[in-house]
Amino acid sequence: MGNPQTGSGVFCKVDIDGIDVSYTWDRLEWKAFINNGYIVRCKLSDPYYNLFKEVTDKFYLKKARNEPVKVTFHIEWKTEGEPIKTEDRIAYMVDLYGRGAVDYGDLEFIAIDPPTWLLSRGKADGKHYEGSVSDVIKKVCQENGVSEVEVTKTIDNKKGHWWMMRQDPKTFIVSLLDWSSSVTPNKTRWIVNAKDMKITIKEEYDIESKDLGSISVSSKSQKAQDIDDFEVLLDNFSHVMYSEEQTASLSSISGYFIDRVTEEEKSRVYDQNTGNKANTKFGSDRGFKKPDKTFRTFISSIPEDSAGGVGLNYKDYVDGRARLEFLNMLNYVMRIKVKIDGDPVFQDPLDLGVATVTLQWIGADGEPYFLSGNWMVYGWHHIAVPGYWTTSVFVNRLDYDAAAKKVGP
Repeated sequence: MGNPQTGSGVFCKVDIDGIDVSYTWDRLEWKAFINNGYIVRCKLSDPYYNLFKEVTDKFYLKKARNEPVKVTFHIEWKTEGEPIKTEDRIAYMVDLYGRGAVDYGDLEFIAIDPPTWLLSRGKADGKHYEGSVSDVIKKVCQENGVSEVEVTKTIDNKKGHWWMMRQDPKTFIVSLLDWSSSVTPNKTRWIVNAKDMKITIKEEYDIESKDLGSISVSSKSQKAQDIDDFEVLLDNFSHVMYSEEQTASLSSISGYFIDRVTEEEKSRVYDQNTGNKANTKFGSDRGFKKPDKTFRTFISSIPEDSAGGVGLNYKDYVDGRARLEFLNMLNYVMRIKVKIDGDPVFQDPLDLGVATVTLQWIGADGEPYFLSGNWMVYGWHHIAVPGYWTTSVFVNRLDYDAAAKKVGP
């Protein structure tokens, strides 16, 4: 990943519901993380509050409490040739803030990805849905205005019955994802990402891994370095807590009790029975060794669907919540944040989860440092101000000897 050309300027294109406010931008932040959508925060210079008046007079007060206020934006390096920029991205405004004195002021707005906005505003009724978990999730998204939806097909009953139970659409979908990782074909964790009007709700195994290039952290040549700074967090304690998840429950239909004694493999989640999870390729000198002793944490299961609507034996999905918790926690074990010059490679939120970058990191001895090599990207944070743009890239690894599907170059 190369630095922009010398003398490059930074520009942000910002449009609010058809009003081009690019000439007033003072700072723009765009943050995207796995399972959290994305958020945009933009500060605009507004002497005498003329822009504030224009926005409120034309549309903001009339529509913002009833329908989306669309923001379109991108960030670019302005160079002598073609600008180096991110794609245009869409977000929906959630608030507008003003501050200043009589003759000068700033406006600041926050906007979020459209699927999150749309799914958070539903009717929260007692509606009934029929179909598999994946069918229901897709229907709920489409009914609430999300035009493009991709969901991993689950293996449960195609004629299942599900009620919203007065939950809003987003909460209803989260309640289904909470336990259903065990009814995905490969039993990996759910990953939810959003991009413009599209949402993807897929098990990790289904997401195609993309190689997003390399970042030079430290090299023999100072001129070849890409980073401004970095932060490293190695968390050995959460892995001790979560080396194995245990669950137990009672079947309301048969009275059969499921626990370590009656169904040892069905009631526990650990490294070996989660072998389809993703991890990058690296050696034993560059990551934690997984625990060789068992440390268990108990996670309560959801109750059995007494109507039999799941279409599977209770013991085949009883570990769903524990499975999701285990797989999510593994991704906190080894993390790095590297801050580099603004890079439009990091612009597609649908990449997050199993996309990879390579950290080129040479130690003081001239050999590759233990933190060098391939990492999975789980988030980024762009900050652009006039004259400069930085991108913080968030990456992680599992244990070097974890049972996993290897991704990356």
